Amino acid sequence: MKKLICSYLGSLMCFLIAFSSCENKSTFLFDTKEVDYISDSKPLIKGSDVNLEIIGVDRVFVCDTLLMFTTNDPSGMLQIFNKNTLSPIAKLATQGRAKNEFIRIENMNWQYYYRDGDLIIPFIDNYCFLKEINISQSILQGHTVIASDVSECIQIPDGSFVLLDDDINNRFECLFPHPDAVLTDNLVPVSYSIHNFEDQSFKEIRVFPKMMECERKIDLDTYYKNRLSKHPTKNIVVQPFGLLDYILFL
Repeated sequence: MKKLICSYLGSLMCFLIAFSSCENKSTFLFDTKEVDYISDSKPLIKGSDVNLEIIGVDRVFVCDTLLMFTTNDPSGMLQIFNKNTLSPIAKLATQGRAKNEFIRIENMNWQYYYRDGDLIIPFIDNYCFLKEINISQSILQGHTVIASDVSECIQIPDGSFVLLDDDINNRFECLFPHPDAVLTDNLVPVSYSIHNFEDQSFKEIRVFPKMMECERKIDLDTYYKNRLSKHPTKNIVVQPFGLLDYILFL
C-alpha cells in the first residue's frame, strides 16, 4: 500500500506516492489517499559477457545501435561502440579545459534527445558545467562537437536535474537537504523547482514541510538523494526514494 499525493501548481500536476512507513499527514503539504500497487513485472534481460578493453569504465549506456561508456581514460572519456559488432566507433571528450574537452565527465540520468536529426546527449563537466555533445556530428567529424553554449548547473553533490522539452536552459531541479541559513543545526527538506535559465523564470514545487525524522542522519541519503529520471519524450519526471517509493511529476 502506498500513499498518493496530488496537487496542482499552475498547469503542473504533482503526484506523490509517499513512504510506506510515514503515516503522519504533517510529513507532507497535501492530503493523501491510499492506492493499491501491483507489480506484474518479469525478468526480461538476457545476454552474455562483453569483452572490451576500456580504461576505468564508469557508466554504460545503450542508444539505438550505439553502446557508450563514460570512462577515466583522458584520451577519450566517452567511448562509443557498435552494439551489434562491438567494433569501436569513436573516442570523444578528451581531458582538458577547452569547450569541447572535459575535466571529468558525468551524465546523471543518461538523458538523450534528437535535434535536427542529430543525437544529442547532455553531460556535466567537472561536476558543475553542462555541455551538450552532438554525438552524430562528433562521429562524422572525428572529434567532440558541442551543440550549444556551456552553462552552469547544480553541482552533483548538492542536487539533481533533468532537462525539459529537450532544452538545455529549461530544467526540472531537485535540491537535496541542506543546512538552514539561520538555524544551521537544522536541515532544509528536499525541494523541487522548474528553472528556465533563458528567461530567468523560477517556479518552486513544495512537497515536504520538514525533514523526516531518522535515527541517523546518514539514513536521509536513502530517502532523499536518489536521482531524477525523465520520460524519453514527455515532461514526466520521477523522483525515486528508498523503500521503493517515488514522486511522479506530470
